[in-house]
Amino acid sequence: MDHESREMFEKIIGSLEKIDSRFEEMDRKFEKIDYRFDAIDRQFEEMDKKFEAIDCRFEAIDRRFEEIDRRFEAIDRRFEEIDRRFEEIDRRFEAVDCRFEEIDRRFEAMDHQFEAMDRRFEAMDHRFEKIENRLEVIELKQDRTAKKLDDLQLDVKIAEKGIRQDIHKLQDEMETVIEVLKQNEMIPQ
Repeated sequence: MDHESREMFEKIIGSLEKIDSRFEEMDRKFEKIDYRFDAIDRQFEEMDKKFEAIDCRFEAIDRRFEEIDRRFEAIDRRFEEIDRRFEEIDRRFEAVDCRFEEIDRRFEAMDHQFEAMDRRFEAMDHRFEKIENRLEVIELKQDRTAKKLDDLQLDVKIAEKGIRQDIHKLQDEMETVIEVLKQNEMIPQ
């Protein structure tokens, strides 16, 4: 193998080693992205738990409304006894008012929680935009790497063709030298 071919092979091997290190770097970056997606999944799980808690609160509110409905029905059934039980009805209305105030307070708390959730969703949207931007950069780098790899493959094929031609030429020259040596009887025929 002549000096040029050896240099060419060394360049090809060096290029392949660079490509391999770039792929390893890409693997590390993909692992980081996987880790980030795992964190996002955990956040979604936490959000699911919070939604379940909110659902429980709504169910409790529904039960309280059903209780209020049952009490109003009781009031309607006892309306005929208003004269005798008027003070009792007033007391029950006060209890209902307290419950509504409690429900109002709970609704206000829920409003605050929904606002907090909105802020969290906005933060998540921002994070997703960052991830999308990073993925676009990675895709661009992957496209460039793929083109470079294609170019390298073409260069290797061209080099292989040149080497084959050089080997064929050397074989022809060796055959010519052997033939000349045989004609001059320097080697046995």
